[in-house]
Amino acid sequence: MIRAVMEGVVFALRDCLEAFEELGVKIELVIASGGGAKSRAWRQIQADIFNKEISMTQSIEQAAMGAAILAGVGVGIYKDVEDGCRKVVKIKRGKIKPIPENVDIYNQQFKIYQSLYQDLKGDFKRLKRKGNIV
Repeated sequence: MIRAVMEGVVFALRDCLEAFEELGVKIELVIASGGGAKSRAWRQIQADIFNKEISMTQSIEQAAMGAAILAGVGVGIYKDVEDGCRKVVKIKRGKIKPIPENVDIYNQQFKIYQSLYQDLKGDFKRLKRKGNIV
């Protein structure tokens, strides 16, 4: 059950990645962060569903680092966020690579996920109108 929830979350994230790519944003690097990123299984699921290598940063406090980079941009230490990231963010060695057999399975499952999502949109709207979901 836990794995199914994890896969569902990553399918939703894949939807986001694909939306960015459709807008012309090239996804060159995927970095897992936060407590869940400590799980090798979680990172492998991401690699397999995204069909991309998953990296981690050397810092365990990514949110604080991001705030510090933004502050640095604000006071002129960095010319922009990209400059700040280049200078501050360090990637750990040991990326998680997609497993081709898993990628094939997840690609098939993702098509079903997308179809189910479309099929259930109307139901979610009806539930919301009746006050049964937030």
